[in-house]
Amino acid sequence: MFKMGYKNLRSLNMEESLEIKPITTLVGLNSSGKSTFLRALMLLKQSFDLNNAAPIIWYNYDNQVDFGSFDEAINNNASEEEIMFSFEFLFSNIISGYSFEDKREEKIPIKINSTLKKSGGKEYISKVEFEFFGNNFLISHEKKNTVKVKINNEIFEEVEKKHWIYPFKLSTLIPEIHVGREKLFAEIDEDIFDVEKLGKLMNKKNSFEIEILGRKKNSKKQEEFLKFFSLIEKILRYEEFAELITKFSKITLKKNDTMKYYNLFLAYNLYKINMNISITLCKIIENVEYITPLRAMSERYYRINSNIRKIDPSGRNLATYISNFSETDMIKLKKWLIENFQFSIDLKESTGHNSIKVIDASNNEGANIIDTGFGYSQILPILINLWEISNKTNKSRQYDKNLKILLIEQPELHLHPAFQAKLTDVIINLVEKTKEKIDFRIIMETHSETIINRICNQIGKGNLNKEDISLLIFEKEKIGTVIKEAEFDDEGYLTNWPYGFFEPEGVK
Repeated sequence: MFKMGYKNLRSLNMEESLEIKPITTLVGLNSSGKSTFLRALMLLKQSFDLNNAAPIIWYNYDNQVDFGSFDEAINNNASEEEIMFSFEFLFSNIISGYSFEDKREEKIPIKINSTLKKSGGKEYISKVEFEFFGNNFLISHEKKNTVKVKINNEIFEEVEKKHWIYPFKLSTLIPEIHVGREKLFAEIDEDIFDVEKLGKLMNKKNSFEIEILGRKKNSKKQEEFLKFFSLIEKILRYEEFAELITKFSKITLKKNDTMKYYNLFLAYNLYKINMNISITLCKIIENVEYITPLRAMSERYYRINSNIRKIDPSGRNLATYISNFSETDMIKLKKWLIENFQFSIDLKESTGHNSIKVIDASNNEGANIIDTGFGYSQILPILINLWEISNKTNKSRQYDKNLKILLIEQPELHLHPAFQAKLTDVIINLVEKTKEKIDFRIIMETHSETIINRICNQIGKGNLNKEDISLLIFEKEKIGTVIKEAEFDDEGYLTNWPYGFFEPEGVK
């Protein structure tokens, strides 16, 4: 599960996040918000740099995503001068000690809202909200050098007065915070420190150790409490956090002791929770790849450069990238291209440069890519990205299960309708064959009636599960963009498709 939403970002003013399914297709008139929705992920990717001085970097030449500035990106009808980024995803390691490895199969649903503001010419994250297992957190950064925290509607006043929690790095979507744990407990009323009761509430498996702590008559209760939490931290590296939370949330006492302990426990671990959620979101964003709507024009020769690790969004370094493939991978790529598209490519290397040769599988004749028309240069960056996902999945039994998202704008550009249909088939086949091994999703923005019809056709034939496709219709109204999801029946027919969607208005 992965959802995303944006409030007051250009024409988008979404009240709820939308689910990104394995194939998410965006359709609508020009300037209806489709590209904003898709490119916002790349906006965040180019902003996730440790050296940034601001949370959002509105323009980056390498990623070719340009939102201008805060003033240009904010919705003209925004009631407040703020932009909100929202995400929902499944997370499996909320409190993990020293390790961030995903070792549990059980996933925890997380909701995040991060709000960007501008004041005095500077942009900053004014507040971060997240929710999991019914727990609500609000971390506010409105006042300079001060953090205000609310956990399950309980405001920790000590935050502003005693600075037990303070901001560390604000130039990220989820600002880092530090917790001064000794200061936190030093300011809490001693009456709530009942070590024995706390032990029973939180983890009965360790009642023996907790009971020993309770017998230390000469120890102050605050010290015992700190030792107890130190013990709990060690336990949490191995025990199920979800199990602990579920157990705790079911306990009911006549007094308010339970919620005090519970919220205090969460506050004590707030910096870990905040940090691990930030790391997980960062991993998701880092695994986003983007292909621009207008790919680079083909060239007769390309300069050799062995220091290329990924395809440029425009595909301008495609030849150089392919030249780094192993001989085995090159053979696999050619075979895959022939099987799916009846052509292959060959790389011819000369002194200081190389060239791409397109070979027709029907007669084995080839020509330099620049002599074959514009279509091949536009489709190859897409095909290489798709093949790499397929190849890496087949190579390893334990493929990286982190969410991967491929963004494609106008995949149909300069392609014959028959080729558009083939491309759609390959995307569908890839998603259906790999979904048990990897969490891979494609978001594509298109104006192609052929692609939409092919998706419907493949659902009807049983080659695509209708639950794996989301068709989002963007409609621009005076107040902003309205996004509706089209629905399919079991035979692949669209049940709520706008009449005459692809038809021009009548000539007057």
